[in-house]
Amino acid sequence: MPLCLTELAKLDAETLRHRYAETVLLHERTAHVGRANRIFGQIRHITERLVALGGASEHELLPLLSHVSAKVRHSAAFAVKPFNPKLFYSVMEELVRAGGMAGREAQSSLEAIKLREKYEARPAEPMPAPDPDRLRTINWQDDNSPPPAMTRGRFEDRVLTEFAPARARQLLTLARPAIGLWPQRSAGSDTVIGSRHCGDLWAPSGWQWPIYEEEPMYFLGQINCSDLSGLPGAKLLPVDGLLTFFGDFDAIAGCDAAGTVEQGAVYHWPAENLIWTEPPLPLDHPEEQVATPLVFRSFIDLPHPGSTIVGKLRLDDAETRFYASLWRALRTDGIPEDAVYHCDLDSKLLGWPDLVQHDFLPAPQTGENPHRLLAQLPARLGPGGSLYFFIDETDLARGRFDRCILEEQNT
Repeated sequence: MPLCLTELAKLDAETLRHRYAETVLLHERTAHVGRANRIFGQIRHITERLVALGGASEHELLPLLSHVSAKVRHSAAFAVKPFNPKLFYSVMEELVRAGGMAGREAQSSLEAIKLREKYEARPAEPMPAPDPDRLRTINWQDDNSPPPAMTRGRFEDRVLTEFAPARARQLLTLARPAIGLWPQRSAGSDTVIGSRHCGDLWAPSGWQWPIYEEEPMYFLGQINCSDLSGLPGAKLLPVDGLLTFFGDFDAIAGCDAAGTVEQGAVYHWPAENLIWTEPPLPLDHPEEQVATPLVFRSFIDLPHPGSTIVGKLRLDDAETRFYASLWRALRTDGIPEDAVYHCDLDSKLLGWPDLVQHDFLPAPQTGENPHRLLAQLPARLGPGGSLYFFIDETDLARGRFDRCILEEQNT
């Protein structure tokens, strides 16, 4: 377990150097990226303490440059660099001459430094004045209530008009109600029980924060089920209380393949008697944990054009074009064309998963034990994309949210 700053302040320089080397080697053999990030933060804190003990200099770091481990020497060289760049380059060049993995890493580090210095040496280009029209399109979703989606009558008319009767029956059978999650600046979900992406967490007293690979999961958001009253499809969900969603860092950031029950967590608890709760260890990326208020937009959903289910229909070229156009229209109806690209139209409850990459293998919605989409949420860490929570249809009917499968696809 990492030591806090108060505990580090009690250690002498020799103990801190021993701790530094141990932590660098632990970081090297840690596969879980979220845990590795935390360990790297501990290295930074130890470095800061050694610098302070050395009178704001590199003095107490210097013995680490003679450590038996090349990895420790490599790390310590970077700690020394702000104070003694010449010594930094001397250590790095020695590592390069020694060869091996450490030498290759040192060579890569030197090349990266050269590229960064070249970039930073370029004259800064003046920032253009904000384009009011571009800001309007970028912020359109946040600033506007969701428009009504395509009605069932319009949807059926379009299907029956564009497709042959047998094909139309197939598509009408596949249609499902979905509840879009619509970010809204003024939705007022700064309240404890408001529907939102991320933000602070209030939970029942005695509840334990979910952990995976020794790391606390990230709180992804909550849905106040009473906000869904009357929306098509909402009868499949609890009538009240909060649905809360969590995910492991590596899964939600695209650092590791998802697809298990253990990497995510979904809870349903009452909306009363909640207390402010924080993870047992601080999480990285606080800028990505700011609350985004949500309102809802119900719409008719069809399987993604690239899904296995649609592939099995064997649509011809004309049908494929009609289907893709219909699928898009169901999401974008009523939204200005120039704003569509800047809207989050993938995040939702129920319906079908909107794929970022290929379909899931095996597809959770098919087979002997079909799982349906419970929620699709934005992947706020890493390269971007979507997070998918799938639930067994029997578990959904029984309100058993503890066995949801978390999947992830990134851009």
